Amino acid sequence: MNLQEFQQFFADIFDKHLDTKIGSIKQIIQSPQLHHWLDQTKIICMSWWKRIRPYLVYTAYTGYSSQKHEEVMLLSMVTELIHSLAIIFDDVIDLAHQRHNVQTLHEFLKPQTTNVHEAHMQAILISNYFYSRATELLYQNDYFDFITLKRAAKHIHASLDAVMTWQIQDVILQKKTVVDETLCLKKSFLKTASYTCVRPLLFWASLAIDGTKELETLERLGEDLGIAYQCMDDLWDVTGIHKDKQFMADIVEWQQTLLSTYMFCHASDTHRQAYESYFGKNITEEQKQIIKQLLFDAWAIKHARAVTTKYIASARESLQQLTMFDQQKQYIADIIDLVEHKASQ
Repeated sequence: MNLQEFQQFFADIFDKHLDTKIGSIKQIIQSPQLHHWLDQTKIICMSWWKRIRPYLVYTAYTGYSSQKHEEVMLLSMVTELIHSLAIIFDDVIDLAHQRHNVQTLHEFLKPQTTNVHEAHMQAILISNYFYSRATELLYQNDYFDFITLKRAAKHIHASLDAVMTWQIQDVILQKKTVVDETLCLKKSFLKTASYTCVRPLLFWASLAIDGTKELETLERLGEDLGIAYQCMDDLWDVTGIHKDKQFMADIVEWQQTLLSTYMFCHASDTHRQAYESYFGKNITEEQKQIIKQLLFDAWAIKHARAVTTKYIASARESLQQLTMFDQQKQYIADIIDLVEHKASQ
């Protein structure tokens, strides 16, 4: 199953399971206001369309086993539920207004609560329902024996550790002007590589295999693909090619990315000072185009693409070393190709 086919199939299953969880919560308390909030939460979660984490889960497992594919499709929702929790947390921390052109949960709650603090609290509390549902799916099933599940579950908990560590590190870095590239790439490892690629790959591959060398190769693949994926996302932010990603949001929100690191550490004084005058501020559409040209002129975009290419090449090398089924190996190769293509636009 390729990524596009998976996205559609997964969306239908995810929609039903969100309804199940939301329905069970609604039975606990008969509050029209809370019911409205939960319905909006589902709309927000269904707008996150990429589904790369559950797809890697499914592909990694089916790359080594021809059994229990439907069961693994259901269990792949664990990673997307944790992602839903992390995104709501991230939006509150960043005080983000939109994600993929959909209003964030805490922004939606503001007019319906007494103050901003309450809106933030309610958003965080609602997000915890996703963790509850994730643990239900993980531990309340008869698809795999306990020992196998325990081996796989450690990767889910490691993913949670990476999410929380990323959030802490992100807050620390948010108000720093200069961050070196090593630290920026470390953040990319925690923010995307470990959480988005490494753990989903290892989580379900460990349900199908128990080979240390193969899992180590999968881990290297996930690290390289994950960092390349984050570089692609950073490039999308400043090039404005993706209609569902808010143009220049990272610059407005003072996000430390590979491009901002380059501008502060390697650009000329003229380029750096011009960039710094916009960083962390509300900017007009005209100013966004000025910043975009500035990033091209200072070679920041060229540098980010070169870093992406480096990690893409390493990911391809690791992929060739894997012993998984050829079809699933091709599906992962297609993702690598997609990241490379999107980063070059």
